Amino acid sequence: MKALPRVFIAHNFEILDDKTILQRLMDKNFNPRQTLLLEKDPGVVLDQKAAVDQVSVDEQAYFQNRVVLKTLSDSDGLLYLSDNYYPGWKAYIDGQETKIYRADYTFRAVVLPKGNHVVTFLFEPKSFKIGAILSLAALTVLGGLLVYERAKKSIRTPRTHSAGLL
Repeated sequence: MKALPRVFIAHNFEILDDKTILQRLMDKNFNPRQTLLLEKDPGVVLDQKAAVDQVSVDEQAYFQNRVVLKTLSDSDGLLYLSDNYYPGWKAYIDGQETKIYRADYTFRAVVLPKGNHVVTFLFEPKSFKIGAILSLAALTVLGGLLVYERAKKSIRTPRTHSAGLL
């Protein structure tokens, strides 16, 4: 009954170290719906609770590697997503990349300006890009070796032409 929504906009935060974050999360007086606990300062000053805060999850675009959210808020805030924080994720607000903060020890948050926005989280780890580049390079080398071997073989093997009778 007291579970947090999967996504919401918060208008208050505290900057704490990991150990203190865990202690604060266990505090009976702490309300995680109102305050996010961050390890780094997002560099914004937030107004208290906005009169209008709406977040909708685009069910057509909620996959393992992509999440699209539509937001409306009449003041700046922190958009909280209860999916795990991991360095391979990138966030975009209206197509512009923005920093993801680790919130409440293990979740994600981004600074959200007031207004209507589309926020997209994409899983784009560097390791995947490096692997794709190395795979493409390996395929190119193998293709080149195959062409080279065939060319070398055709030079060594004389072609015989059958003479046609007229």
